[in-house]
Amino acid sequence: MLIQQVGDRQIVYVSDYKSEYMDVAKEFGMVDDFGQFHNYVQGKEESYRNANGIMMPAFHLIGKTVNLFIVNDHIEARSNTVQDIANALNYFPEDSRFTVAGHTFVSKFSTDNGYLRDVAKRGITIKGGLKKDLAKIHDLMTHLDLNNGKLFEPVIARYVYTSREMPKRMHLVGYFDLEQYLRVISNPAAEAFNHKSGELLIYMDLGTNPVSVKVRNIVKDCCELEITGPKGMYDLKKMAEFKPLVVLTKTPLKIKDAKFPWCKVRFDHTDVFMTPLMSKEDAWKTLQGGLDLLSVPEKK
Repeated sequence: MLIQQVGDRQIVYVSDYKSEYMDVAKEFGMVDDFGQFHNYVQGKEESYRNANGIMMPAFHLIGKTVNLFIVNDHIEARSNTVQDIANALNYFPEDSRFTVAGHTFVSKFSTDNGYLRDVAKRGITIKGGLKKDLAKIHDLMTHLDLNNGKLFEPVIARYVYTSREMPKRMHLVGYFDLEQYLRVISNPAAEAFNHKSGELLIYMDLGTNPVSVKVRNIVKDCCELEITGPKGMYDLKKMAEFKPLVVLTKTPLKIKDAKFPWCKVRFDHTDVFMTPLMSKEDAWKTLQGGLDLLSVPEKK
C-alpha cells in the first residue's frame, strides 16, 4: 500500500482496489468488530479524476478526518502506440515521474509528431529508425576482409599509396569512420546507423508485450513510476557517441600491451591489416603519423 496526498485527498495505491478496499478501511480504523463500516463512514465505487484529466477507477471512502480514493497501482497501455503509452503514463496524477538512463521525465505527457514528450518537452521515441542496428554494425566490423576488402578499396588504396611516400622510419596509421565512409559511397549498410533529433533523449525499443506502468514509490507526494514491457530503453546521446572506426596498419595493431582483432587484405602487393575499434575519433586525430583516410588530400 502506497499513500499520496493530493490536495485534501489521499490516493491509496494497491494491487487490486476492488478486493483490497476493505483492508485499507481497516488500516484507517473505518471498520468495526463485525467487519462492517462504522456508521460515519461513506463508501462507494467512484472514479477519481486526476489533474491530467484521466478518470481512475476507484473506491471512495470518506471518514471523519480522511478522504480516500483507493486505486490500482498499475495500468497497462491499450496498445503500444505513442498515444496509448502517453495515456498510461498520465493515468497517475500530475508530477508523476520516471527515470531512465539518467534522464527524469515528469508528467503531464503528450505526443508530438509521433514522439512522447513530458511537461518539459523532453522527448522519447519509439521509432526504430533512430536506433543503431548493432547486429548489422558488428557484422560489418567483423567481415572487413570480405572479398579481400573490396568494399573498402578506395581507402585501402589511399593508405597504401600514402604509406609509400612516407619516410621509412615513420609508420603510417590510417583510420576512417565506418558510418561516414558508407554514407560517402551511398552503401545501403549505412542505414544501420542512426541520426537523432537533438530534442530526443531516449529510444524505447518496444517488444510484443504491451507497455505497463506501475507506482513503485511515493516521494514528496509524487509518484515514482516504473515502466515494464519494452525490450530496452536507450540513451540516444550515448548511442550517437558510439564511433565504429577502422584502423589500417602494415602490421597488427598493438597499443602498449593491448592487442586487437584484425582482418588482413592485400592490395597492390601490400598486406594491410584492418582493425575495427569503438573509439572517439579525436583520439586518432592527434596521433603522430595518423591519417584520416576520408579527409581532403592536401594540395602539393
